[in-house]
Amino acid sequence: RLHWIRRRGLSDGPLFYSAKALPWPGAVAGLIPYGSIRRYGIPVHLLDDHGPPDSNHMRTLSIAAGAASLLSLTPASFAQTMVDLSPTADATIYFSPTGALANGSGPSLFVGVTGMGVATRSLIRFDVASQIPAGSTINSVDLIIDIFNVSNQAVGSTDIGVHRLTADWTEGPSVAPGGGGGGAPAQAGDVTWIHRTQPSVLWANDGGDFAATASASETVGFVGATFTGQGLVDDVQAWVDGSLGDYGWILMDNEVGASARVHRSLESLAGSPPRLLVDFTPPSTVGTVACSAAPNSTGQPASIEGLGSANVADNDLTIRVSSVQPNTFGIFVTSLDLNLAGVGNLCLGGAIGRFAQPGQIVNSGVNGQLELGLDLAQFPQGIGFQQVMVGETWFFQGWYRDNNALGFDFSDGLGVTFQ
Repeated sequence: RLHWIRRRGLSDGPLFYSAKALPWPGAVAGLIPYGSIRRYGIPVHLLDDHGPPDSNHMRTLSIAAGAASLLSLTPASFAQTMVDLSPTADATIYFSPTGALANGSGPSLFVGVTGMGVATRSLIRFDVASQIPAGSTINSVDLIIDIFNVSNQAVGSTDIGVHRLTADWTEGPSVAPGGGGGGAPAQAGDVTWIHRTQPSVLWANDGGDFAATASASETVGFVGATFTGQGLVDDVQAWVDGSLGDYGWILMDNEVGASARVHRSLESLAGSPPRLLVDFTPPSTVGTVACSAAPNSTGQPASIEGLGSANVADNDLTIRVSSVQPNTFGIFVTSLDLNLAGVGNLCLGGAIGRFAQPGQIVNSGVNGQLELGLDLAQFPQGIGFQQVMVGETWFFQGWYRDNNALGFDFSDGLGVTFQ
């Protein structure tokens, strides 16, 4: 929702939208110039009108969800602290010792025991790492599901737990007919009670591989439910950090008696699919890009950023390189000089030091990022080390293995002036 506001007495001044709680991935709060909205043709729909736009009254409008990416093109730029994500995959698995039933692409998801006595579980995955900057601190997480139906024999509420999945899975093409409670014949690529990917990739445990302790739980009645708590925060933090694989969550109840709740999937044309609201604090960045890298085998140049502080007394600087191959090795190099003739490859000049001591050779992990915390008293130079001094500008690049003709590549260059 956007608020169209002018101050009284400034009818000929700039018009702004005040954005808050926008319903799409990457949405942020802040003032967005009206000219930017019009310039990029973002569709706006008037919901109600509380006065003319040339007064201090307010008009409330909404922006089409598909226009979210266009907002990133506007000149206005604001610190993003909240994302509202839709799933990248969701599915229902049905109890079947042979994995005969599935519902990977149907419009509904099931949790609990159906009226036919079949236990069901919902699987939901969100791509949080692509929407939240690495190094961010996760403050709160809300998982919201839109329950619109229950089992015919369901009586009262049921306790639903959200468990972190520990193995990858694929959504699959099957669509359960009718109301969906009976499932559909499993097809190749479906996730089932025994398959992570039908027909040949199996769960280690029937019913899914997941953490035994629920990350969140709620007593759910006959309407929508919101799951929140420290367990979800810990899960999302680990996915953003890359310390755990992001395989999503599985939702399940105690599976005793008819209890099934039905909620919308990402394929639903009515209602809302599962939503993940994440409040986070992005990392503080340090330094400026000093030279640009050429694209690597991922098709993107490896970017570089400094995190923490440029204050020598703080001794708190981390260098991170992103957009490299997953699970590849690399090191960081540094110098007091640049050689811009080497743009696209090595662009450092003069004496170049390598952070290659034990513990300093790093792996990019599942997120394709190299990261190293630096000791400002131990910068490699020549055959020894030296202390970083106030007023010095040091330059950094990542040097990493890559599937190109040379077998390695360099990141962008970063310059940091220490205080």
